[in-house]
Amino acid sequence: GMAGTLGGPILLKQGYLQRKGTFGWKRGYYRLLQDSLFQFVSHDSKTPTDELTLMGGTVLDGSWNTKKANCLQVQTEKGRKEFFVCDNADEHKQWFDAIYYATTVSKLAEYCSPLSGGWLHFYEDKVWVRRWFMIK
Repeated sequence: GMAGTLGGPILLKQGYLQRKGTFGWKRGYYRLLQDSLFQFVSHDSKTPTDELTLMGGTVLDGSWNTKKANCLQVQTEKGRKEFFVCDNADEHKQWFDAIYYATTVSKLAEYCSPLSGGWLHFYEDKVWVRRWFMIK
């Protein structure tokens, strides 16, 4: 697949989302790499503050559950449940599709954890740009 040809994890989607926490909703920046959703404080942040493994998990429209529009309900294989609110309907659909893909992507896919360093591929101006990603 694509992972093999590019030799590293694929950045499927990135952007700001609101995540349901213990004390309400908190906005953060998220990067979906292969089958892991990484949380960052902002788009400038280099170090993830959390990681959600999506392989074998599920994604549903969470709007009815939370009474919030453009909400996603993500559940991991281990049963951890998270709710995210997207900025608009287009983002909601894009995140839903990307997360759905991440839950089904092959376990055998070549994958190098960005937590230890590796090449990341960013889709910019319709071309893939390869950058070295390292956590200092």
